[in-house]
Amino acid sequence: MTILSTTFPYEILYSSNRNAYIKISDKGTVIFSIPKRYKHDQAFFSQLFEKAQPLRSRYQQRPKLEKQNAEGLQLFGEWVARSDFLDSSSSTPASSAKTLPSQAALEKKLKAILYEYAKERIDIFAQKLQTPYQQLSIRKAKSKL
Repeated sequence: MTILSTTFPYEILYSSNRNAYIKISDKGTVIFSIPKRYKHDQAFFSQLFEKAQPLRSRYQQRPKLEKQNAEGLQLFGEWVARSDFLDSSSSTPASSAKTLPSQAALEKKLKAILYEYAKERIDIFAQKLQTPYQQLSIRKAKSKL
């Protein structure tokens, strides 16, 4: 069912929510989550699409933060060359050529760096607050950026 002709990709999800929501996915698709009772209400759809236009233009103007590329990655806000993460443990005596680490090995090394960084700071605050902490765990988070 074509609702309106738009200049942007969109997806409509029907839900049991009381309110309608508009969000933009990581790929730039506008996602409308609307109550089922508005499924055939053309006036309601027109209002939603009008509200989505400024949201979409703000999204397109927002600077895209690049966290990593082929040459390096960001670590505490600064670019670090991938060559700094050379995997010396995988090179054998027969082959002196060092290889770049895999994504999993890179994440493991970054996790260890973050653990040490956070542990130092948590120890300081635990001492100031005179409250011991039970444990520190570092996990990969999926979040909206």
